[in-house]
Amino acid sequence: RRGRLQLRQFQAEPACWRQIPGAYHATSLKPDAYVALETNEWEQHSFVEVDLGTECQTVIRRKAQSYVDYWRTGNEQARFGVFPKVIFLVPDDRRRARIADTLAQLPAENWQLFQV
Repeated sequence: RRGRLQLRQFQAEPACWRQIPGAYHATSLKPDAYVALETNEWEQHSFVEVDLGTECQTVIRRKAQSYVDYWRTGNEQARFGVFPKVIFLVPDDRRRARIADTLAQLPAENWQLFQV
């Protein structure tokens, strides 16, 4: 509101998609968007997942694991110096709780990657 927050970069899909190298072939990480915001004091880089409540928890968990797998490659960190926070935008509190429960099934060291 005060004009301090700047949109540094926005990429919608497919421009924001990333390749996850694999032993036999690469797979794709397909966020809905990539956003970089900044103020004079900080920068926030985020992969955005727009959740409409239509995907089952198995799909959410698989998607979250894809982000963990990509984080572990170090590619994003080497290229940009930081790994973006993965933000799930949800339609309501009930869906937020379900996704949070799904993400909580990941090892605790991976929780830092996500926000719902």
